[in-house]
Order: sequence, then structure tokens, then C-alpha cells
Amino acid sequence: MASLTSGEYPPTIKAQEKDALIETVKDWSIGNGLAVRPPTTVIAAEADPKGIAAVNVPVTLFPSPFPKQCFTQGKAVQRAYNELYASVSRHEEFLAQVVKKQPLSLGLFRSDYMVHQDTHTSPPSLQVKQVEFNTIASSFGGLSTYTSALHKYLATTEYPLLENSIAQGSLDLPDNTSTRGLAAGIEAAYNAYPESELGHQKCVIFLVQDGERNVFDQRHLEYQVINSSPSIPVFRLPYSQILKHTKIAGTSKRQLLYHLPRNPSKVHEVAVIYMRAGYGPSDYPDQQAWEARYHLERSNAIKCPTVLTQLAGTKKVQQILATPRPSSAPSALGKFIRDDTNDAAELWRTFTNIYPMDTSDAGLEARKKALDPKICQDYVLKPQREGGGNNIYRGAIPDFLKSIPESHWGSYILMELISPPPVNNIILRNGNLEQGGVICELGIYGACVWDQTTGKVHYNEEAGYLLRTKGDKSEEGGVAAGFGYTHHHHHGSFPAIPTVESWVFKIMVCSSHFSPSSSNTSSSKITRTIYVHSNQLPHTITNILPLNIKMAEEHVRFAPELYRADLQTRIRRRLKQVKHFLSGQWLSHYIRQGHKRRQINRLVKRTEALKAKRAKSPEAEPDQDSAP
Repeated sequence: MASLTSGEYPPTIKAQEKDALIETVKDWSIGNGLAVRPPTTVIAAEADPKGIAAVNVPVTLFPSPFPKQCFTQGKAVQRAYNELYASVSRHEEFLAQVVKKQPLSLGLFRSDYMVHQDTHTSPPSLQVKQVEFNTIASSFGGLSTYTSALHKYLATTEYPLLENSIAQGSLDLPDNTSTRGLAAGIEAAYNAYPESELGHQKCVIFLVQDGERNVFDQRHLEYQVINSSPSIPVFRLPYSQILKHTKIAGTSKRQLLYHLPRNPSKVHEVAVIYMRAGYGPSDYPDQQAWEARYHLERSNAIKCPTVLTQLAGTKKVQQILATPRPSSAPSALGKFIRDDTNDAAELWRTFTNIYPMDTSDAGLEARKKALDPKICQDYVLKPQREGGGNNIYRGAIPDFLKSIPESHWGSYILMELISPPPVNNIILRNGNLEQGGVICELGIYGACVWDQTTGKVHYNEEAGYLLRTKGDKSEEGGVAAGFGYTHHHHHGSFPAIPTVESWVFKIMVCSSHFSPSSSNTSSSKITRTIYVHSNQLPHTITNILPLNIKMAEEHVRFAPELYRADLQTRIRRRLKQVKHFLSGQWLSHYIRQGHKRRQINRLVKRTEALKAKRAKSPEAEPDQDSAP
């Protein structure tokens, strides 16, 4: 039987067991709406012109272990975070005249954490550290409940049947109420909105992006609202059509009226606007898009979020709240929650060190850290952006800063990287399996309704959780951006923590060599395997691999999507530069992780010896041995 705390978890599974698990996961996911619209890389647009196809959400085949004390810590502090960011939004003077007619605000928040292993204590201690706090479009609350249900189903039906079985009841799988919890927040805001003075029925609007792939995540919230309160009408409205289908009543209260597109004579008064769009630059392509946002803000509808609440969730606010300060100095956090309270203490425990990149004393010190090639390895540079995929990590920070005007540096914050212990799991994504080391990121949802004028909190609840997985060499974790995977978790201990290596590329070089004087096809085929460290890749492709390549085929596997396009571009660029070597070469580049640094040294020695050999005998054939 598989151990839950040793390297045997997840258990080793045979090919037939793996196939059976995959079929079960795919069918259960589609049958229960644990799905997204497929990207065009999976199903071409011309093959699905009506947009009817769906694929399962990327999921892990087994729930990943997550320390129970860290899970409990994240859940316990969520209501304090709800109140903190509700209070932060109230202290902003910006747009005060615009929002004064509707004092109520709704926040459907998600606070994201990673487990940090503090090696300065003996034994090393584990605690959660906040990655970021999301105040707009906090996604996957609808799907997370179903991911939890999937793993509970597998724990009952499939895991006990494995050769290395996991007995029923041996996994501690906590309930996940994210769908119900977030929907309850929407219902609370709807009920707080008074009955229409204009005689229209109230409604909730889900504001969405055009061509939304993550539609089922949103639909699950919509269905939950309707199931819990059948009298609440819920409509979906693309952000691009706000001005076309909504009007502001010519009254002092500025009610927002929604005209049903398929029957404009049907008019509803909008009580709640739940925004799943409007968080990134691509949502504001022109002046009309900005006018649409202003149109919503000046209306009487309860916004989730208001502009003020959205601004409260920026990385800059997170930095100001978490920047270290002398013990005698008052904290920015103390403006909203007294420093001597238990809530403040719990919040401080989740903060990691974050610094400004402006010209203040702290900012100038942060710039030194960011530009230092060694020190920057412990940091991530974050812009004021939402949606994932926008951060700059480790050694890439100095060159990035040098590539942009120094006047733009102040729009970034520098965050100390959290050091999570990796675990192993198997990920199913677009029908393909990816197996290896993973890192878990916990998101705790919160729902809060408060009065922007008085500060009174009318509703404040923790609202379930999301646990995402990413490869332990991938930096990003946003599922919707293409880097992470949703999964359930069990309360367990981490296995022994392996050394985290940098990316190492395994390159299979398949050479067909023949004499230029021969008209025959290749007389010998040689396969060589070499290992290249990530920062040596450009140099290796240019100077070490055989040059003047006649044909090249690139297959980039097992790499996070974040790396894939960049690697292919870099490889193509280097291949164009090669000159002066044997004709008739074939290259296939297979990218995978986990090879040790010692193999790089062997690579360098072997290639140097090969170059020396060729220098003496230009016609000598390549080395036929493979690096171990």
C-alpha cells in the first residue's frame, strides 16, 4: 500500500492503471462540468466554428499533500484579510464623488499562499506566506468544488483498485465549499440592494470577456445562485456590449437598467455587477471601453469590485502593507487594523518581504538587490497586473530592468521568493500526462459586503479554497494563463525535500552522416545524448552542437507553456546562425527536467574532446556514446 508521507506517494501505477484513471478522470470531468473551452492549439477554430467543444480542466490524478496547519492558518486569517482590504478601499479619495450614491460594495476575494520552509529553525518550520491578494475576477471558485469532488470519487472507486493501492478513508480530503461560498456572497449583495423604485425586477450581471474559455467556472457560480435563490435572475454580458445593452436611469439614484438583448422590451434593474472582465489592459482597447467602466462606476449597482476595491488589490498596496519597518515605527497596516490585535499578528505572519522600486530609501535599496546578479536570484519582480504570466524572475530581473526606462521602475515591486517544498504528482492536461516534481499554491476565497461610507461590514465569510499545482521549475501559477493545474489536496506531510536544480535540457542528437562523395543514403546513424544547463543553451546550440545543420526538427516536451514558445524561438534563432559542418544532420530537442548538474560538466568535457578530435581529423565521425 502506498505511504502518504514517503516518496511512494503518489503510488507507482502501471500503464493499464494509468489508462483507466485517465478515462475515468476525462469522463467524470466532462460529465460534471469540470471543463473549459479548448484552446485553438488543441482544437482548431475551423474544426469547431460553433464553439461547442469542451475539454477537461488540467487536473492532477492524485490529490497533492498540503500541511494541515498551513491550510488551517490560511482559512483562519481570511476574514481578517476581507476586512483589511474593505478598509483599504475606503481610504482612497479617488472617484469619491462617483461612488457616493451607492455606498455598498461586494468583494469576492482570493488570498493566494505558498508553503514557506524556514530552514533557520530546527527542525525546519512550515507556514503559509502570501503570494498576492486578488480583488477582481478571482477565478476557479466554481471549478475548485468539482476538482475536490473528483478526487473524492477517485479515492472511493479507483485508488483502492491500484496495485499500490490507497485504502478508502486513508486520505484526509476536506470539503470544499467555494462554489456555494462565493454564490452566497453574491446573494448577500443582491438582498442588500433595495427593491426597485422603478417597478423593474432586480438582477445580477456577470460581466465577461468575449470568447471566454473558462465559461464553466463562471456558469457553476451562476447555477449555484439560481439553485439557492430561484427568484434571482442572472445574466451574462460581454464587457464590449455594456453601453449597448445597459442604460442609467435619469433619476437622482442613477439605477442601472439592463435591456435583454433577445427581447429589449424586457428591462431589469441591475442590483449586482460581478466582474470577470476589466482586470487587464486587453479589456480596455479603446476609449469606449473606458467609458463603459465609468458608466458602471457612476451607476447605483453594487459593483464587485468597484474601481476603489480593484485598486486596493494592486501589488503596490500589498507592498506598502508588507514592507519591513523598524519595530518602533508605525506600520501601514496599523492604519486599518490595530497593530496590537490578534488579527494584525496573524496577518503579519503571512507576509513575506516586499519592497518598492521607486526612489525612496527602501526603493533604492531594492534596486540594488534587483540589479545584483547574485542577490536577484532570491526575488521576483511584479508589475501592477492581474491574470498571471507577467512576472520577472531571478536572473532575468537585471536585464529586464535595463531594457525599460528607469522612470518605469517605480511601477514594479520586488518580492522575496517563497521557498516551498516540492512534491510529486501526475498532471493530465489536454489528454497528455506530465509527471514529476510540483509545487502547490493555496488560494482561500472570501466574500464580503461592506458600506464604503461608514465602514460597517454587513457580510464577511471565508468561502472555500483552491489548490493549484505547477511544475517545480515553472515560475507562474495562473491556471487561466496556462501555467497551473487545479487539484484537491489531502492533509499530509511533505516527503523528503530534494535539491531544486535549475532547468536542464536533455538534447537527443540523431545524426545521419555520409561521405560527400557518396550518392547513397546514410551509411551510419549515431545517437548521442547531451545535457545542457538552461543558461548555457544559446552558447551550446551555437558553438557545441554540430554546425551547418541541413534539416532540424524541434519537439519541446515536458516544459511549462511559459517556456515552450521562448525556447522554440531561441533554438530557431541559434540554428539560423550555424555554419561549416557536416551535411545531412537531424536534430530533435527533447526538454525535460530533473537531470543533475554533474552531467553538465561531463557534457563540457566530452564536447571539448570532440571538438579537439575534429580539429585534428575533419572527417572523423561523431562520438557514438551517450552521456549517462
